[in-house]
Amino acid sequence: MCEVNLKPCPFCGAKAFLWRWNGGTRIDCSNWNAVTGHFVGIQGKTDEEAIALWQRRFPNESDDRK
Repeated sequence: MCEVNLKPCPFCGAKAFLWRWNGGTRIDCSNWNAVTGHFVGIQGKTDEEAIALWQRRFPNESDDRK
């Protein structure tokens, strides 16, 4: 898979990282105990699925889907 520019953590803004294991792909916040006090991460069966879930954000004023 090619390099992906992951968005920062939606809670604390820390850098995200991707890791793989035999069950799929996970993307996590590098600041494990930031704002939420809990581990923040997204898991998918494939790199593409995990990346799509991590990159997704709620609509805001710059979003065309209003």
